[in-house]
Amino acid sequence: MESRDWKNIRTPAFRYLLYDDDRELLWDLEKDPSESRNVAGDPKYQKILADHRKLMLSRLLKAERPLARTWPY
Repeated sequence: MESRDWKNIRTPAFRYLLYDDDRELLWDLEKDPSESRNVAGDPKYQKILADHRKLMLSRLLKAERPLARTWPY
């Protein structure tokens, strides 16, 4: 899911949101299904945050790949 100034991804247990001003939000959906506590700054979640950053980057890079040529010149 995305908007003009943010993008987010959801995995089974977490939702990660990144704003264009570099703010990050991470919600633990198993412990907080209403997404009321941002755990991005919690040291216990740093590995999970890093994993979601990598996942976001990977998906963005895949989305920007040029389409394969399927037409003759």
